[in-house]
Amino acid sequence: MIHRISVALPLPLDQLFSYSVPERLTDRAKPGYRAVVPFGNRTLTGIIVDGKCNDIPEEDLREINDLPDDKPILPGDILELTRWVSQYYFCSWGEVLKAALPAGFLQTATLNLLRESVTPAKSTSVGKLIMYAEEREKKAPKQAEILRVLASDPEKQWITAELLKRTGAGRQSLLKLVEAGILDRNKVRIKRYPTLDLLTPQDNEPLPVPNTDQQKAISTIAASIKEGSSRTFLLYGVTGSGKTLVYQKTIEQVLDSGGTALVLIPEISLTPQIVSRFRAQFGNRIALQHSAMSIGERADVWQGIRASEFSIVIGARSAVFAPLDNLRLIIVDEEGDASFKQNEPNPRYHARDIALVRAKMAGATTVLGSATPSMESFNNAMQKRFALLELPERIDKVPPPVIHFVPPARRRNKIIGEILEKSLTERLLTGEQVILLHNRRGFFTYVFCPKCGYVCTCKNCEITLTYHKKEHKLRCHICGYKISPPGKCPECEKPLQYAGTGTQRIEEELEKLVDPEKIVRLDLDTTGQKGSHHRILKSFANEEKAILLGTKMVARGHDYPRVTLVGVASADIELAFPDFRSDERAFVLLLQAAGRAGRSAGDSRPGEVLIQTWMPDHPVLEMVKTGDYQVFYDYESNLRRNLKYPPWGWMILFVFSSIKQDKALDAAGEFIQRARRHFKEGDWMGPAPAFRPRLKNQYRYQVILKTAVKSRSIHSTQRQKIKTLIEDTRRSLPTRVQMIVDVDPIQLM
Repeated sequence: MIHRISVALPLPLDQLFSYSVPERLTDRAKPGYRAVVPFGNRTLTGIIVDGKCNDIPEEDLREINDLPDDKPILPGDILELTRWVSQYYFCSWGEVLKAALPAGFLQTATLNLLRESVTPAKSTSVGKLIMYAEEREKKAPKQAEILRVLASDPEKQWITAELLKRTGAGRQSLLKLVEAGILDRNKVRIKRYPTLDLLTPQDNEPLPVPNTDQQKAISTIAASIKEGSSRTFLLYGVTGSGKTLVYQKTIEQVLDSGGTALVLIPEISLTPQIVSRFRAQFGNRIALQHSAMSIGERADVWQGIRASEFSIVIGARSAVFAPLDNLRLIIVDEEGDASFKQNEPNPRYHARDIALVRAKMAGATTVLGSATPSMESFNNAMQKRFALLELPERIDKVPPPVIHFVPPARRRNKIIGEILEKSLTERLLTGEQVILLHNRRGFFTYVFCPKCGYVCTCKNCEITLTYHKKEHKLRCHICGYKISPPGKCPECEKPLQYAGTGTQRIEEELEKLVDPEKIVRLDLDTTGQKGSHHRILKSFANEEKAILLGTKMVARGHDYPRVTLVGVASADIELAFPDFRSDERAFVLLLQAAGRAGRSAGDSRPGEVLIQTWMPDHPVLEMVKTGDYQVFYDYESNLRRNLKYPPWGWMILFVFSSIKQDKALDAAGEFIQRARRHFKEGDWMGPAPAFRPRLKNQYRYQVILKTAVKSRSIHSTQRQKIKTLIEDTRRSLPTRVQMIVDVDPIQLM
């Protein structure tokens, strides 16, 4: 009898595929193992899963090529979780499995876990290494350099690639030394775990004693963990109230009982400080998972987690799939951050929501922490679906910062106004530090012709190009297209004008006010290299730099006792975005940024926040000034409830794209007509050009579905109808027209 298996392949095809297994491999033909299979003229790697495939006669079944793993690469609970994700977000199971695994696991048949290393041969002493180096100095200087490096640390097992990089030598130089019997080559298993020189306090420094509010939160969460409950807590604490200590204490109790914990953070820029505190307490039991790690590091860390080498995983959104055993606690820090939502490619998931599902499946407790919770989570707390825990005061009763609205610069060539400039220079004279927020990159944000209205835009994306002064280029921040600025308007040949303000322009202005060596900038342009986040933040933490300037990366998660002033270069740009979440985004960003000021209970002066705006009476800014989240929640609720916007409605965004504009529009139009016939329970809007109507040479039209939140049974029925609608549409789409389905979109524009 033929052994048949079902395989999920990393393709945008919502189906499983049947294959036969030769008898010699049947022992490993089980769910969770990778399978290398033929697919058309290609060879693909997928995951064996439990699931039904199309009935294919045995004689037509194709045989797998290989099962490369000795044990399952994915445990059963992660398989179950990824199946749920594929169903909820209307994408293929294989796409989710690809996202759940480190890059490369489903592109190659095997993992290269062994690496070539070099050591001195048994008969080669340190003295001989030095002697050989001297002999080869003139005729073979690269060989000599290799020998000198090995002699400097004779006990170290050098990885070949690292040794050649260190010495600048070629592989042939190394092989000559091996052939001469001076060196030996070996294959070793090297665990490439990130070992950042983190900003750690002393390892023996005890944790602070929790205050009354912190202890109440710790005890409540600990009781849930002990019971094995899958309760969800919203830890709502003002900035500086000590949420991290609550995390540390509850994780401590999880580890004492033999469990494991998962900590999700939104941005890599938030990693160093939180990891430093955790590592000081928990040592090497922590694994890091984030996008700045190399492919090799990600693979090794994943294997280490799978082998139970770590008890705690800290990472960005993809870490929600980390294969931890005996998971007892999931923490989602800054749970309302938009970075937890994946916008592309499939699956377009929200890590916070998947964390809730995973916790329920595992019987684990979830803690969602934030000073500015998402509307969805706070509404769940108001409806008693989540338990609300509050930390209403800063640690040691440090007063909140005083917030002032001040006018921007009135001179055309300046950004920093007189009041902000004066306060900034005063703080630096007394040895204090400043954080300056401006949520736009580049130098000038657009270039245009004042005569005819021409604007320099990307040839692939209908968005304005940003001017970057250092490289003297106009760059697209979507697709990476860049050009030299034209000398004159291509339309009317009149001079072009540069306008808008990015962080580079503010940096140049600051350099005229203070010593340039005291300024450090944190944005996507300064953090491209590995470890750059850490180096920048370390220089600020060590007080080598006095001003930290940046985009939203500087607005949350940072705790520097010498920061007494936070400046916001322009609040108005945050309020002008045409999207139903724009007020929420602006409120969160500004309040979080304000929370970086005056966090120390020491001798430094109270924190101050200066927000430059022409609209000081804007209702959102008034709520930022008071810092009262409940008032903001009530205000925003009144606007969203009647319009069925989340959390009072469920939304799906459908985007149709094609290189041909008419094809994209026709497909969107046909879809909404079919949708209105077959699904009448919701409001259908569109088709309309997407906010970015052309991206990466694709024209884009969108359709939006809004439905009121229903009971679970009704919602399940609705989802089945929508699934059928999506499947029918995908089968009928014209060639080269794509449909994106984004469930629970973060923004519609």
